[in-house]
Amino acid sequence: MADQSKQTDNQGNSSEQWKAIFEEIEEQIRKDAARVVGAPEGADWKTIGSQTDDKVRTNAAKAVGAEDGSDWDQVGRHVESKVRSGMADIVGSDPDANWGEIGRTVQVKIEAFLQDIFGDEKRKEEQDEVDPWA
Repeated sequence: MADQSKQTDNQGNSSEQWKAIFEEIEEQIRKDAARVVGAPEGADWKTIGSQTDDKVRTNAAKAVGAEDGSDWDQVGRHVESKVRSGMADIVGSDPDANWGEIGRTVQVKIEAFLQDIFGDEKRKEEQDEVDPWA
């Protein structure tokens, strides 16, 4: 019983760690956008947007698939949503998954991959090739 509780705790910790990694990616995208337009690194999407003009905002909205007339917060949220959805697709999560769900998917796939490599020898012999994303 204690082993099961410890395993659940470890899975929760791993999932939270993956969530934190993906949130850092999302944060890095915002920081990079700030640098590109000359805003301070810690700037929010509204501040980033104020560094540019309406034409750029309109073009950015079109480029990311946001509605015409979107403000910078809407454009930024759309970018973040696209990044999250794209990452979900890459790891095999639901396209509407949040960072925590994406982290859990990565955790499960990595653990399955590692189990296939280091786990039960009989299972390992039965498989020709290990694909963690299958």
